[in-house]
Amino acid sequence: MVECWNTFGDLGYATRSSDRKLADALQLAAVLGGDVGAFRVGLCWVVRDTRANRAVVARYAHIFESRFPGSSRAWVEAITKGTPMPSQPGLVWCDVKATRLFARRRINEAG
Repeated sequence: MVECWNTFGDLGYATRSSDRKLADALQLAAVLGGDVGAFRVGLCWVVRDTRANRAVVARYAHIFESRFPGSSRAWVEAITKGTPMPSQPGLVWCDVKATRLFARRRINEAG
């Protein structure tokens, strides 16, 4: 499940909304998988790379780190090249024109 965000109005609402959608997708995956087993479901936020969004992610860095621990680089690859998705939720950036995805730098990375 890939959710695209232009801006964050209410971060709490955004995360609760994603949680509800993910729960619904997991239920559907279990039903559709039948005897074979549930399909894999993942979550990735694609966030428009604006000064305001970067400020929110920086201000609440530890919240974003705990909510989206999956490899941003691996999520970019999964979305753009069809490689297997990471097992943990992720967050990636898109350019302002929404034509390119790129990995975010983690708080524990240099820079």
